[in-house]
Amino acid sequence: MRLKYLCSSFSNSLAQSAVKSEGQYKVYGASGLVGYLDKYEVAVPYLSIVKDGAGVGRVRKYESYTSLLSTLAYIVPNELANIDWLKYIIQSLDLGGDVDKTTIPHVYFSEYGNREIRYVSLDEQQRIAAFLDDKCARIDSIVEKTRASIVEYKKLKQAIITRAVTKGIRAAHPMKDSGIEWLGDIPADWEVIKLKYIFSIIGGNGFPDILQGNTSGDYPFCKVSDINGEGDYVETASNWVSQSVVDNNRFNIVPKGSIIMAKIGAALTKNHRKINLVNCCIDNNTQALVPKRKDFLRYLLYLSKCINMSWFDNNSTVPSVNNTKLLNFKVSIPPLDEQKEIAAYLDGKTAAIDSLIKKKGGLVTELESLKKSLIFEYVTGKKEAPT
Repeated sequence: MRLKYLCSSFSNSLAQSAVKSEGQYKVYGASGLVGYLDKYEVAVPYLSIVKDGAGVGRVRKYESYTSLLSTLAYIVPNELANIDWLKYIIQSLDLGGDVDKTTIPHVYFSEYGNREIRYVSLDEQQRIAAFLDDKCARIDSIVEKTRASIVEYKKLKQAIITRAVTKGIRAAHPMKDSGIEWLGDIPADWEVIKLKYIFSIIGGNGFPDILQGNTSGDYPFCKVSDINGEGDYVETASNWVSQSVVDNNRFNIVPKGSIIMAKIGAALTKNHRKINLVNCCIDNNTQALVPKRKDFLRYLLYLSKCINMSWFDNNSTVPSVNNTKLLNFKVSIPPLDEQKEIAAYLDGKTAAIDSLIKKKGGLVTELESLKKSLIFEYVTGKKEAPT
């Protein structure tokens, strides 16, 4: 049976700006509850599906007398479908995995509503849903705990880095008041200095759509996505440009050994900053901190990870770095030999934590794959739910 014979789907134009902080009826967005309204859209329980952008294809169940933002679509089951079973049916279609991610992804009911699914009686639907509810809840519990532990390990990693680059690692260090609130006391022989005396800033350039997907050229063209992964170095990118393109478009060249960072959007707060190992170009959502001094670069990278870019937010709708504030920000710099000691120490400590995070991330991936397979097997009839 085609999915569209078991449910109907529609969406509205409700924007986040129209939602209130208080009200009688809840409004949901892709991330969950986003506010309230004095009216509701649907008076029965229903499913939502993210139809545009990040998280596209994700399905959730919501209670009656609620509403959705315009980035989500309502899916309302009819008398032929158990809502919980229908949720698993739609999840088994893996709609998010089928869409084109090179542009803003979309899913359309006019397309996936025509997908053929295995229809069973309402009694069997209920039995399958109850079985999957139990199994998936157990998997979700383990995933949630594992993700929480990853967050804690990342916090521990950041705390170790921050302490090392503000207090040092040597025992019985004579200390002095830095005069800077975020630094507090620092080793007596360390220097307090503004970032503008350590770095200059090179901005990025807009990247024409026609150049997307080039895998060879003279320079890697780095975007936020190229610095958002694991590791501290970047020597390649998802796009490359030739010297002639650089010249014709007047792209800035970021010299080898600079620290590339996001300068706008949600990636600001994630501390994804990497050293480029080759000369490169960068897009206009990033910028490069180019070292002025012959200090130890590994230490400077760890130092940059202690600078919370949200401190320099210009309070616009989309968060961005205020470079004037950034360059006048004060940090502590130890002597060169101690910089090397600290960097070597942090290399070992962070590598150990990163290894644990990677293992836990692998477990999350395995569990999510198990859940996906479990749902598929039982809604397609490859396995029978126990009676």
